[in-house]
This record gives sequence, C-alpha cells and structure tokens, in this order.
Amino acid sequence: MNAEDAAREELAPDALVRIVGANGAFVARLVSGGDVPPGVVAGTKGWWASGVEGRANVNAAVGEGDSDMDGGALFSDNRVRVEQLSR
Repeated sequence: MNAEDAAREELAPDALVRIVGANGAFVARLVSGGDVPPGVVAGTKGWWASGVEGRANVNAAVGEGDSDMDGGALFSDNRVRVEQLSR
C-alpha cells in the first residue's frame, strides 16, 4: 500500500489488516511504501488459501466474470478498503 495512504488511514506498518472488496475479504500483513502509487493497494497472487487466516487470499476480493473491455480478466482492478485488525 502507498505509505502516505497508509499513514492517512492510520494503518500501522506490519499490522494485520483485512482487505475488503465487493465480493469478499482476506487477511494479510500490511506492507507500505516502495513503488505503490497513491490510491493503490497491491497484492501478490499465487499463495495458497489453505495456509492463511480465514482460508482466503487475494482472490476472495476479486469479482467473477469478464471485464467490459473485450471480455478480459477482472483480477487487476478492484475497489477495496483496508481495515486494521491489530495495533
């Protein structure tokens, strides 16, 4: 997550957070800074849901179906909110 966005939302570095989208949610550890642009939350795909809290990963927040741009994938553009679970 962008560091300035995280600070504005009072999200502590390395906090346990819930990423909530219209289609579901997952729990992750917050990493802020780096090259993430303002207004963007980035996640790594490819980790198994069975080994994480809540048994959900980034796929839980992604919509099902095809995009309106020539039927492409929906996985790269979703509105989410970030909620801190621990302080």
